[in-house]
Amino acid sequence: MDGIWAFRFNEEMETSIAVPAPWESCFPALINRAGTAVYTTKFQLEQSLAGKSITLNFGAVDYYAEIWLDDQFVGSHEGGYTPFHFDIQGFLAQSADAEHKLIVKVTDSTLKENAILPSGEELLFADIPHGKQSWYSSVGGIWQSVWIEIKPCYSIDHIEISTDIDRFIAAFSIKLIGRESVQNTPNSSIRLQVNIYQDDNLVLASNSAAVGSDTGPEIVVVSVPDVKLWSPDFPFLYRAEVQLLVDSQVIDIQIRKFGFRQVTCQDGRVCVNGNPIFLRGVLDQDFYPKTIYTTPSSEYLREQFVKAKELGLNLMRCHIKVPDTEYLNMCDEIGLLVWYEIPNGGKFSAKYKDCSEDTLKAMWHRDSHHPCIIAVSIINEAWGIDMLEEEHRAWLKNAYHRAKTIADGWLIIDNSPCHPNFHIVSDLDDYHVYYNIPDHAGKFAEWMHNFTSKRYSTYSPFGDAEYKDSEPLIVSEFGNWGLPNYDNILDAEGGEPYWLDTGDIPMHPRGFLERFEEQQLSRAFKDYNALTDASQEQEWLSLKWEVEEMRLHAAISGYVITEFTDINWECNGLLDIGRNKKVFHERSRLLQAQDILIPRLKDRTCFWGGETAVLRLTFSTFSGRPLHSARIDWNIEEIPGLKGSLDLTDIDINPAGEYGNFELPAIQVDLPENSSARKYQIKIELAAADEALIASTTQNIVIVPRRFQSVPLPSVLSSNSMREVTPQPLMATEWNVSSEEFVLSGGNLLLFLGNGEELPAENILGLTLHNRDENAWWGDWCTTKTWFAEDAFPSLPDRSRFDFEYEAVVPEFVFTGAAAANVVSGLYAGWLHNPAGIAAKMKLGLGRVVVTTYKLPGNIGSNPIATLLLNDLIALLESP
Repeated sequence: MDGIWAFRFNEEMETSIAVPAPWESCFPALINRAGTAVYTTKFQLEQSLAGKSITLNFGAVDYYAEIWLDDQFVGSHEGGYTPFHFDIQGFLAQSADAEHKLIVKVTDSTLKENAILPSGEELLFADIPHGKQSWYSSVGGIWQSVWIEIKPCYSIDHIEISTDIDRFIAAFSIKLIGRESVQNTPNSSIRLQVNIYQDDNLVLASNSAAVGSDTGPEIVVVSVPDVKLWSPDFPFLYRAEVQLLVDSQVIDIQIRKFGFRQVTCQDGRVCVNGNPIFLRGVLDQDFYPKTIYTTPSSEYLREQFVKAKELGLNLMRCHIKVPDTEYLNMCDEIGLLVWYEIPNGGKFSAKYKDCSEDTLKAMWHRDSHHPCIIAVSIINEAWGIDMLEEEHRAWLKNAYHRAKTIADGWLIIDNSPCHPNFHIVSDLDDYHVYYNIPDHAGKFAEWMHNFTSKRYSTYSPFGDAEYKDSEPLIVSEFGNWGLPNYDNILDAEGGEPYWLDTGDIPMHPRGFLERFEEQQLSRAFKDYNALTDASQEQEWLSLKWEVEEMRLHAAISGYVITEFTDINWECNGLLDIGRNKKVFHERSRLLQAQDILIPRLKDRTCFWGGETAVLRLTFSTFSGRPLHSARIDWNIEEIPGLKGSLDLTDIDINPAGEYGNFELPAIQVDLPENSSARKYQIKIELAAADEALIASTTQNIVIVPRRFQSVPLPSVLSSNSMREVTPQPLMATEWNVSSEEFVLSGGNLLLFLGNGEELPAENILGLTLHNRDENAWWGDWCTTKTWFAEDAFPSLPDRSRFDFEYEAVVPEFVFTGAAAANVVSGLYAGWLHNPAGIAAKMKLGLGRVVVTTYKLPGNIGSNPIATLLLNDLIALLESP
């Protein structure tokens, strides 16, 4: 029934609409509008309907649907995410050429408006499961397919499949309808036959059972020889053909694909088929350009999931949404685990509690045969409940235990939490955390230590938690932004999208190109697309370090990156909104694997020429691979001859084949003297005795010539400095009357600011100093990007990425008030909002002042990057 239908929203003019599609995707003016839409279509059934069962099926309609057929009321359904159907045989004229009129009325509320139901009752948006519609776009209407199914009156209605990998059996629970149609022939033989196929059309296994006289589901158990287990690395699917036979004649057939898969938690690990697996997951909002909720096509899904596998992922956390069945079919086929979630409501109410459980039951009823699904969340980040309320916590605990009976075989997460909420009882001990890297790398490392050592309580502090101390630890949300190429957005959306005008500052996209010009960012990036490349490189730099830091903690059993694709204004995707690859796509697989190498340079990542760098290596394995006679090879390609090997023949690493982390011998790199400061990449490979590659990684390193170390530090401004102003620059750590008079009189001053008390609120510089806790300037959620004007910092080896060589000088303060042309290093948040300065040059009276909040004092001379920054700032100060 998919196609073009007539459409009228509220009392507005009738038009046409594509089905399936949310009405917002066809008419952006309807975003966040509540009301009732009327869909109308006509159809003919070109066959005899006598003795048939005819059902009208809906994949999903958001939210409250009423159906009329030929002006007869058929029924209604409430719930926006799961399928429903009606028997319409009794509503149809029996003539084969009759034309029928189908009317579907859909009522939906939004975050900004509540609709009125036909009963006159207000449909409260906060009461109903709605997921991330409150973040990105409202979604209303018929957003999944509509179809009519014609079958024999006595037929197969529904099939649930459960598998037992220990006994090699598949149990089929089969519900039949229309049994009364054969009751008049009591001597008839009625049986169910199940045939299971493997790679061809030859039956691998089969069994049959006589159909009983009661109305419950029939059970047919099939033993399968030499079972092949489904896993992400081997997504093997069987095909089952279920036949209903009356007097040996097949009158109905249904086909299902399924797999043998078991998921359990053992000793703090997630196990698939009894084997520990490291979850390399990604948050998937399951939104799409142009169509919002509606999947564009099966091939579109296939292509995006192939890219997910290319990235090294093995799990999709389908976020607060029940996806289309084709989404799950593709994950079954390609080999991606799925953790999905009941869409959240907005408040704790009796209606929402009922809707939540009804949705879970419908999810299990529809999806239980999919081997890809391993977990379901009841609540995300306590949205819609108050964890401080005992009643709410009691409901959540009971909801978990009811879910364990409803969805037997799936892992259940009560609440996937972030600070300050928590778990009550859960199969996974997961948590969300966001830190900008490298700005807050220390805080992320500290948080990881506390999380894995249980210094942070992730469970209820009120004495009502059911904590087993064996739940796998999962970092279930973390990530950083990488802005998209604008041309890719236009291509994906077919023009300028509506969502440019959504998102709170600093997430609001509209005007980002104008802000690029206003901040004069062309001094740091050739154009906006060069900025996006640098932004995506920063995303990769952050992601790589965070993943490695998590893998350094053997207690961690997995993670979920936020997120799979950019979604509207939110740009932390591994792909952009059009499913285009970001700059790091090809590198990701080496990082996201069951076995990886983790490099860490001792103390720092920038060195003086002639120093020896010590590179520590950790082997993190979830395959349990022993390292017998392995070898480590390393090199810096840009420096001929700088390479080496470490033979591990005499070192037996992980002989018992355990899962965890193992320290490898450190690599010592004798660094040469350079003519200029440069950044290099150390490439490290771990190879087996047969030369097969086990793992590979890289480590950035900066080498700075020692000659830069000898540049003298300017003298400190003192009362004596006022006696005779000289061209030589001086430095100060506060702005006061003396420093002001010095500059006005013709002095050149390098001003270091950084503790928040060094700049009076009223000052002739016109600057205001800010702690980065303001205006999202730390960038822990909506990432900030630090930039350098190329001509102001010629000595820096890498101006496009704010890499770990800058970690020691990360500023805690920024300033505003400087003209854009005067700022030579700064940062912005999100879509180029909240610009702030970190270094600026200003003319004042007869003199000049360069002000910076980089942490240079105390690091100059010992830290090469701090010293390079000082050298460039002095040169900037002395230049006209």
